[in-house]
Amino acid sequence: MYELINNVPLQIKEYNGQRVVTFKDIDRVHNRPEGTARRNFNTNKKHFIEREDYFVRNSYEAKKEFRIIAPNGLILVTESGYLMLVRSFTDDLAWSVQRQLVNTYFKAQVINNSYAELLKLYNDMNSDIEEIKNTVKTLDKNADRRMNCVMKAIKESIMETSCTTAQSLIPCFLYTHKKLKKLYKKLNNK
Repeated sequence: MYELINNVPLQIKEYNGQRVVTFKDIDRVHNRPEGTARRNFNTNKKHFIEREDYFVRNSYEAKKEFRIIAPNGLILVTESGYLMLVRSFTDDLAWSVQRQLVNTYFKAQVINNSYAELLKLYNDMNSDIEEIKNTVKTLDKNADRRMNCVMKAIKESIMETSCTTAQSLIPCFLYTHKKLKKLYKKLNNK
């Protein structure tokens, strides 16, 4: 899979749960001579933290994991490492490419993680709803009326938050989940 950055196809690479780029990727999307990113990295290496700003893979791992032939090993640069590395690139193109990489390439992983978290919250909430339904049915004969009350409370709490994106839905579901727990306790006390 590829992202188009500065009209250059950039192969998506992930390592240790986050998106990464190579020095070659950085040079290509910034239209820099090959070796520029590596040189800047080596010049400022004391400022970079391994496993936070970059990862090192040996030749075998580079070939196996990324199908990249790297006789001297491969350095994978994280988003924070990328932002530190390109501080020295100050032309207009560099600013534009930085914005594209940060807003599309690196942010895609955050969105994917948000959707996974959202799906888990949704499934937890559905489980709680089933539990409440069963409790209501066993507590009294007016189960339909009470269940309508529960469903109305759920809809109202979701509407109160006016959620529009995956990231804004997470607090919405947490809020609704909290209200469900309170309602469940209230029903069990009757």
